[in-house]
Amino acid sequence: MSLFLQGFSSLFQSIMMIFVIAFVAGILIRKKIVSQEHIRGLSIITINILLPSLIFSKITGNLEPAEFPIWWIVPLIAMGTTGIGLSLAWFVFRKQLPEKRNLLPLSSLMNAAYLILPIGQVIYPAQFDEFALYVSLYVLGISPLVWTVGKFFITQRENEKYSWRDLMSPPLWANILGLLFVLTGLRKFIPNFLTDSIALMGEATVPVATLILGATLGTLPWKFIPIIKDLSWVVFIKLIAVPGIVFLLLQGSALQSEYPLLCKLLILEASAPAATALIIQVRRYGGDQNKIGTIMLFSYLICLIFIPFWLALWTVFGG
Repeated sequence: MSLFLQGFSSLFQSIMMIFVIAFVAGILIRKKIVSQEHIRGLSIITINILLPSLIFSKITGNLEPAEFPIWWIVPLIAMGTTGIGLSLAWFVFRKQLPEKRNLLPLSSLMNAAYLILPIGQVIYPAQFDEFALYVSLYVLGISPLVWTVGKFFITQRENEKYSWRDLMSPPLWANILGLLFVLTGLRKFIPNFLTDSIALMGEATVPVATLILGATLGTLPWKFIPIIKDLSWVVFIKLIAVPGIVFLLLQGSALQSEYPLLCKLLILEASAPAATALIIQVRRYGGDQNKIGTIMLFSYLICLIFIPFWLALWTVFGG
């Protein structure tokens, strides 16, 4: 028990560092010191340039298929974890569908990069290159789901038309191109000055993403009493049930002994709250912004307890 408490305390303090930055960003937004246009501009730069640069540089610089032959399993695990959350949410809300279908992505689609990357950089600084590689592969599985399943359920628009262009976001392109360069051997022909330049841009992703996360949360509403039941179910599914199931599935698996850092990443991803892209979609395409925003805000506050809890529990019982 003492080992768990020590681990929990250490992890809680580390994760609090990230949320302090996010909290300050939220205050700057509410006090109008930083405007929504500033954050929108940062978001566009991050999605179109910084995050793709990070993903591309980590894949081309760190992925060695001969040393990590099961790299392809990471995006599949991401999809499987999302499927667990969707299945549980459907079971809980099935009698209230389609009215409450916007609760399904909140219960299943996690913040795979903006929240997890800063946490990894704080907790595992010496292993961050490997950690970021795993995150990049995880994003490969999550990104298409966020912009298809997530967008369809969260916006609640009828007869919504989807194009393949909706799937092909810059981070997904960075994943595909990075894997192409690695698997074909073309990465050895990329000039060092170019890879160094891309890596330099990628290094800005974590601090900028943390500011965007805080600024996004800082504008969300606080009225949770009318939706306390839905909020409780979403928190239970996303922050307790899903990570609990992933925890049990990883116990005794080959990954536990062969890829310990990957297992920690999978625990972190499973216990992460909903992707902030969901609230962006609601603002862009329509939906119940107050309800979704309130649930997301409280999910992020509550995850301060559950993320270090699950990771500390894994440290004690998972290795």
